Amino acid sequence: MRTTNIPWFDQKQSARFLDRIYLQPDPCETMGEFERFFHRDLDAMPLEGLYREARCVQRRLDYDDKPATWLLERLQVLRHAIALRRRASTQKRPCSHAMPKGETLRTVPVEDLLPWH
Repeated sequence: MRTTNIPWFDQKQSARFLDRIYLQPDPCETMGEFERFFHRDLDAMPLEGLYREARCVQRRLDYDDKPATWLLERLQVLRHAIALRRRASTQKRPCSHAMPKGETLRTVPVEDLLPWH
């Protein structure tokens, strides 16, 4: 159901309703919102958090008549991050092998997730 299909919703009510579902970040507001706007917050997010974030974005898209391009991009980057994390978790190192000196486990850098890189 789209918000335009709800007869008692005007534009202001529709915007407030959509913002309660999922608020888009304002990159000029705080550093956290800046990082979220450019999807840099995904590195620190656990896999369950990525799933939760993707569901929230999808719910917003379900109700939004004219979604912002950022929302579509966010969902695409989230899905890609989920796929990479799931693939990385299935490629575990055998227990009998020690981690090479200087190597550490880390998350996928956000630059690898962005579609334009």
